[in-house]
Amino acid sequence: MQVTTETKKFIGGNFTLSAFDRNLYWSDYNAANGKPQPVVALDKNALYTKPGLNLPSDSILLNNPLYPPHLNYFNIQNGSACLKAGNIIAGNGGYDFWKNNLMTGVNPNIGAWQCN
Repeated sequence: MQVTTETKKFIGGNFTLSAFDRNLYWSDYNAANGKPQPVVALDKNALYTKPGLNLPSDSILLNNPLYPPHLNYFNIQNGSACLKAGNIIAGNGGYDFWKNNLMTGVNPNIGAWQCN
């Protein structure tokens, strides 16, 4: 999952050697200001909804800019559209960012957190 605050820099550019599939795109700023969500035409199976992430406060990020994996942030809340909405990828390494075992036989979550 790419968490970015600069939509233009992330979406713009020449992506001829890239593939986007089954990602989630959302802008809290756009939602709060009545603007449309960013659309990524290259991603035919995109989700455009609030991801339901557990996010740290700004003060935690300022004090711990590397947000170590033991912190309980950037994982997915219950009911998130990201749950089991990703693509199965062969040879994926077997673990998520937090060293949890990846689920087998089901679509993974969108993002770095793969627990149920």
